[in-house]
Amino acid sequence: MSKKNTISEKNVKEYLEKNLDFFLDKPDILAKIEIPHSKKGSVSLVERQIDILREENRDLKNKLNENDIDKEIITDEDNVYYLCGYYDYL
Repeated sequence: MSKKNTISEKNVKEYLEKNLDFFLDKPDILAKIEIPHSKKGSVSLVERQIDILREENRDLKNKLNENDIDKEIITDEDNVYYLCGYYDYL
């Protein structure tokens, strides 16, 4: 890789400082970022809750993949009713 194509920490920092709303429409990236608690030996409750929710999210995605269910399908309201068995009642 040429030096010209290398992205440095400084480049990323400068970009994010100029684009403060970068993560607003990229929740998938934001969800992957892990920021450790600043005090060694302690874990905040919020940090622990995030770890649990990430694990649950990972498990649910795996279940969807195992059952060949496209996660994009279930975001459509009509498909949610269909997948839940409520479609006949609408």
